[in-house]
Amino acid sequence: MKQIIKLFKENGYQLYQVGGSVRDELLGSEPNDIDLATDATPEQMIKMYNRWFILQAKEFAMLNPDTINMIYSLQIWYSENGIKHGTIILIENNIDYEITTFRKDVSTDGRNATVEFAKTIEEDLARRDFCLNAIAVNAYTGEIINPFTGQQDIKDKVIRFVGEPLQRIREDYLRLFRVYRFLSQLGKGWKFVNNEDVSKCLIGELDMLSKERIRDEVIKIFKHNPCFALYHMPEWLIMYIFHDILAPQVNQEFHGHFHAEDIRQHLMNTLSNSCRLTSNPLLRLACFLHDVGKCMEVEVNEWGYPTFPKHDTLGAERVEIWMKNMKFSNEEIHYVTQLIRHHMVNNHLFEQDKPQNRAIKRYVMALGEELLDDMILLNYCDRAGNLANTKLCSYEEYLQKHTIKPMWLEIKAKDTAFKVTDLKINGIDCMALGLQGKQIGDILKKIFEEVDSGLLVNERETLLKRMREIK
Repeated sequence: MKQIIKLFKENGYQLYQVGGSVRDELLGSEPNDIDLATDATPEQMIKMYNRWFILQAKEFAMLNPDTINMIYSLQIWYSENGIKHGTIILIENNIDYEITTFRKDVSTDGRNATVEFAKTIEEDLARRDFCLNAIAVNAYTGEIINPFTGQQDIKDKVIRFVGEPLQRIREDYLRLFRVYRFLSQLGKGWKFVNNEDVSKCLIGELDMLSKERIRDEVIKIFKHNPCFALYHMPEWLIMYIFHDILAPQVNQEFHGHFHAEDIRQHLMNTLSNSCRLTSNPLLRLACFLHDVGKCMEVEVNEWGYPTFPKHDTLGAERVEIWMKNMKFSNEEIHYVTQLIRHHMVNNHLFEQDKPQNRAIKRYVMALGEELLDDMILLNYCDRAGNLANTKLCSYEEYLQKHTIKPMWLEIKAKDTAFKVTDLKINGIDCMALGLQGKQIGDILKKIFEEVDSGLLVNERETLLKRMREIK
């Protein structure tokens, strides 16, 4: 950043390091990127860079070898939209530095603000969300600019809005979700001190936020420490996010004969276990939502205990509706709902004395082999989330002794036909025998069923012989 600092200083402009990079450095962690703020407008920054570039080019023309590296070590990039918002990017030694003109809010609509350029760094910091993000460092002197309580809040592990909380939230409703994303990121020991100022009166107002924005914050929460964030999140906000799936009765006290905890506690336990074993936010989300179907349909058995025979299917259907509403991609929806829909099958298969290879193959094909390991992890977290389970083994032992994974690997090693396209014959072979159209599909399906049931070996000559017999 030395070239950038020198350039701004020589031209008499202010320059400050701002935002998350300052917060991260004060927390003792390495920042991912560095944002800068200045009193120079985008047009002034572009003009300043162009003058510098021309000067370096002239020196390059005089064959100054040191100048060659200088010209290419500092580059500029900007867009029309970036200029409109006061931002250009200077690239020094292949590192991007986003530099934005000091700004202040003129008006907001709850998501987008109308801003104008400001004169001082203090005005710029006053428009930021939390005090711990409203800290700047003078790029020339290293002086820390801390007009609010940012440094003390970092020391005290506190998230606090700059100014009046409800006003700041109403300027940008996404800030409410960012509170719990930061709690998820920062983790144990941190607290949100304005919690009492955030009321249910915001519920109707939040609807102006796009579902995509909320979805992105939810995924960020599940990337870090979702249990901590959900623990501190008020119930009304949890219900707002998961309104279609976490019905109020999710807190019902009963959870069947084989559990010692209620459903909500079980979901949180399962999520907590998943956080120890995976960093995949979608897998964690599936673990958190795997039993929501138990809130939708309950049956009572002959001994008076509640049972939930269709909860996997019902849960997957409801979660699919919710994920579509939240604008998740089709691939993400398929991944999460497949895990929920099939999360009971592994248990049922393994409870049999000796599961048939055909049943195992059908399960893996229905689930998708690429999801098998994640499914097993969810199953383990589900079992570990049951407080009545006092004989829990390690995940590694569970994988080898209590899942179909070892059996599946044996099947794979011996068998090569798991779907019609895995057969050693295909449609071209059928056409060579004079078969056409629907005949081809029917004969391949019949041969696959015979291979799948063990009546035929998946060898080309054997299958060709059988095809001639059927024809």
